[in-house]
Amino acid sequence: MISGALSFVESTGMNTHSSAKDATHSLFKTIPPERVGIDGEYDYDGLANRVIQALEQQFSYEDLQHLKVRQRGTVVMLSGQISSQQLLHQIRCASLNVSGATDVETQGVSIIPQSTCRGAAPASFA
Repeated sequence: MISGALSFVESTGMNTHSSAKDATHSLFKTIPPERVGIDGEYDYDGLANRVIQALEQQFSYEDLQHLKVRQRGTVVMLSGQISSQQLLHQIRCASLNVSGATDVETQGVSIIPQSTCRGAAPASFA
């Protein structure tokens, strides 16, 4: 049986060692989706940065100024204050649409009407 497999490898020109080496080499060339940066480079916080970019394109500064965006692997973690549950839902949906995001955690988000949020110091995106 083994000699049959060896003759197949020899007749097809397959080299199992080099194909395994090539597969391993390409594996390390591929950046996991959650680590891809805004410009396609490796970025440990790539998913969070791309989510921030997407949110800044879709929402106003006032909507986002008290919101922090972080990531834990493929999970986007939101924290801070926003003005409505509807806005939180929209932000959650926009975050899930970013490549590499598998879930969005919102336990750290407080819903505070806009007039109350204005007095607080702005939170940074991180």
